[in-house]
Amino acid sequence: MCVIMIKTSGAPFPPVEEIQNCCDANSDGFGAMWNTAAHKVLVFKTMDKKVFVTWYERFVKKHPVSVSLVCHMRIATHGSKKEENCHPWTDEEKTVGFAHNGVLQIKNRPDTTDSETFFRDLW
Repeated sequence: MCVIMIKTSGAPFPPVEEIQNCCDANSDGFGAMWNTAAHKVLVFKTMDKKVFVTWYERFVKKHPVSVSLVCHMRIATHGSKKEENCHPWTDEEKTVGFAHNGVLQIKNRPDTTDSETFFRDLW
């Protein structure tokens, strides 16, 4: 099953070793989302573990503890292994972000995940 790491505002960032362990166990793609001061949801995605861990280390150094962060480490169950199928996703206005852990019993769009199909079509 995929791993979702949620770091709430005010909580310390998890050590990079925890992020690396999650990436090692769930190596089919990586993503993160966080809110800006303007209340927009930004997303970073990559298929490369080293790139993701480096991004995380830089993010922690750059952002204060008050920033919330959600990281998703994927194990592919639906859809191919590509960046577009990595969680999270946002709505068009970038005001809502979505990541999911588990399998949904729905018919997903061709070559997409069940999670993205749910977010785009059903939610």
